[in-house]
Amino acid sequence: MNYEINRVITGHWALPRPHGKYKEVFPPTFFERLKTLVGLDGKRVLHLFCGSSQLGDVRIDINAKVKPDHVLDLSKDKIPYPDNSFDIVIADPPYHDLNPYCFVREAARILKPRGYLIILHFLSYITPRGMQRTHFITISCGPNTRVRALNIFRKEDVQR
Repeated sequence: MNYEINRVITGHWALPRPHGKYKEVFPPTFFERLKTLVGLDGKRVLHLFCGSSQLGDVRIDINAKVKPDHVLDLSKDKIPYPDNSFDIVIADPPYHDLNPYCFVREAARILKPRGYLIILHFLSYITPRGMQRTHFITISCGPNTRVRALNIFRKEDVQR
């Protein structure tokens, strides 16, 4: 069930546990549900910290073994695309050894106006400058798993 609080849609998704190892694997039905919220079809999507996921027109990860389009360390490297290049940026940053906000400014920069920044993490992210929070959804995948937070922000038409 979803609720709207101050124009932010909140809720909880109880999803099945991923098969095999959890690392670098999204819960089944996660992307189908995400499509209903932001409409992934026909959009130019950048997937940061992509791991083994094949989602996105462009995939970035620090691990060359997962064969991303760009091997970058997003804690220090810039995203090699001009401003306003993508409709959607999806990020599933690692939970340790990384400042959880290190990529946010770059992700917002390359988003088109009214584009979505989607962050799956265990944190409730602070709303980035020039964006509005549209959704905050908690996700669980069964007992003995960490509850994750789906933070969805929409870039404003005009930057302040």
